[in-house]
Amino acid sequence: MSFSLQVKDELVKIEQKNICCKKSLLYGMALFSKKFSFASVIFQSKNLPTAQLFGKLLEELCGVRGRLSCSPGGRIYTVSVRKDEHAAKIMAYFSH
Repeated sequence: MSFSLQVKDELVKIEQKNICCKKSLLYGMALFSKKFSFASVIFQSKNLPTAQLFGKLLEELCGVRGRLSCSPGGRIYTVSVRKDEHAAKIMAYFSH
């Protein structure tokens, strides 16, 4: 197991209770996403629980439901928000 995978597994296991901690976690994940813009937000990970956490936080904090999908080979999980108005709502949540 790689160091990166270990860190992701640990982050998923920590139950964040404060909104500020959840917001910080989601923002960090969003900043390192494949795409984080007013047009779309696309998060990818080889770790399913990490992708699920991103989707859960998006819905809980921003009120936006991302679409979770898996690559044809089953190795990459993607959470995507492709509608401009939903992506803009996420960007506004982080004061962009």
